[in-house]
Amino acid sequence: MNSNVGHVGGRQFVTLYELYCAALRESLEVAANSYLQLLAPHIKEVESASGDDDVLASYCQRMRKLLERKGLMTNGESVGEFAQVFGEAHFAKLCKDRGIQLERIKAQKDRKTPDFRYGNPNPTAHFEVKTLSIVNGGRGIEADLLRALDAQIEIEQQLKKGARIATSVSEMQPYGGRGYQHGAITVVLSTLIEKSRQNIKPDQFIGKSTFLVLNLCLIPPAITDNRALRPAYCDDYLFLKAVTGELWMLAFSKPGMLIHGQPEFEGKPCLEGVTEKLGILEDPEYLSIAGILIVVYPLGFNPRIYGLYRRSDYSRWLDEDEELVSLLQAIVGEQWNDSRDSNGWQLAGE
Repeated sequence: MNSNVGHVGGRQFVTLYELYCAALRESLEVAANSYLQLLAPHIKEVESASGDDDVLASYCQRMRKLLERKGLMTNGESVGEFAQVFGEAHFAKLCKDRGIQLERIKAQKDRKTPDFRYGNPNPTAHFEVKTLSIVNGGRGIEADLLRALDAQIEIEQQLKKGARIATSVSEMQPYGGRGYQHGAITVVLSTLIEKSRQNIKPDQFIGKSTFLVLNLCLIPPAITDNRALRPAYCDDYLFLKAVTGELWMLAFSKPGMLIHGQPEFEGKPCLEGVTEKLGILEDPEYLSIAGILIVVYPLGFNPRIYGLYRRSDYSRWLDEDEELVSLLQAIVGEQWNDSRDSNGWQLAGE
């Protein structure tokens, strides 16, 4: 029996990508899963890179098994589980593209471990990958699917009434319907911090160089360009204004910091208020986290990996750990910043 043959709806599919597309098509009979539709090209990339890579091949097998579950695409919890596996696999693939071959750490029964290490027998760094889910998790995903189903029903009703062209609108609401309204930087920031905290298990961060990797394929930030890595950036759309960089604040916010929003017209207040939450790298509870790497998926562009580090740590690495600095530069290039905005001059929105 060929272990590389998958089954969906009674049909056989050889490649992971074929199996994935078949599962997407099958789900259309109920509702389109827009979250997983956006991942399709990246699934193909992971599979293409797995031919000579045991780590990626293992992840492809895990994704294949999940896809063979009946109704995975329309089950919120299963979608979240699949995204977690994809998030780890895609981070390893993106690192491989940059010449960094990560080693998967075998799970231990008696203790928690990070997902990956680089360097053996003396690791330069470890990486723990978390794919953040949307507001309300599986229930939130299923609510989005119900809206997609309503849109599909509306189209069918239009066609039955004789319409030659039928249209309808369905919204994805990863922030529960609030996150992309004008003046919602606070909502996005608060949600990302809370989602990150819910996923962090401190005992998975070992030694002095374990990095938290946040994959945002399900819950994209307000902007995906590198300006979000600054405490605030200049935005001149419609009119000149300053906007808070929510990815920088995810790491370094402190209660009482101003939040600059995106008012919809001139004269409307530019300040949303002040932060109430402590950023991940500012929290003494998470001193074991060396830094944060963030994987974002800009529409129409290749995925990017951003880095955020405490200034004191990065300065120490420059003096004491050239190998770690070189590794981080290979992964994120110039797409990084620290708690003092030291690299802000290179972050112009590319």
